[in-house]
Amino acid sequence: MTPKSINASSGYFETLYNLNRDLITLCGLDVIDNSGQYEVYIKNVLQAVPRLIPYVYDKGNEKYFIDSRDGLLEFSDQLPFLKDRYETILRDHLSFLAKVKKIRNKYEHKMHGARLVAGGSMSGRAAFDMTYEVGDQKIDLTANEFIRFTKDINSLFSDIQKEVDHFAFEVDESNHPYYRRLLRYDFRDFNKLYENPMLHLFGKALFPF
Repeated sequence: MTPKSINASSGYFETLYNLNRDLITLCGLDVIDNSGQYEVYIKNVLQAVPRLIPYVYDKGNEKYFIDSRDGLLEFSDQLPFLKDRYETILRDHLSFLAKVKKIRNKYEHKMHGARLVAGGSMSGRAAFDMTYEVGDQKIDLTANEFIRFTKDINSLFSDIQKEVDHFAFEVDESNHPYYRRLLRYDFRDFNKLYENPMLHLFGKALFPF
């Protein structure tokens, strides 16, 4: 990598960190106790997802594809694994990503175009679901869909962190505060939290009084 591509990556690192924090919070959701609070967290997550994976809809072929000109793919020569990994994530989470895109696009063009009409949670478990109304279509999203996608994107960005670490070592800047901040937390470690039976309590602790 180069300083330019690393500087570009830092914005994506921040977006992914915030997505994980918001999703972990939602894993502690009680739709009654947290009514009026959780809506902003789910909206944040929905808006973050398309920022992290550059997928667009081809109306002519009626399918989603990875846009090679968008996002970090500008640096594909330095991250040769990136496009294949993005395509794998798109394939493995196509239904989820299509639903997210429909909701997020409505938010972008008309704030009231996508309405959260129902939310559910299970007491003592990291399990929630959301139902959005977009036009005359109802779109359901579940905690499991969010977590599965996020674990895969965490693994990808953990590998990007390894490339940053390699560059910092090569230029003898491993102890520079900037690189230490980018590498202070391995994104794969978030996945250990999602697999922890205490996940619900971690999330519950993050909701404000």
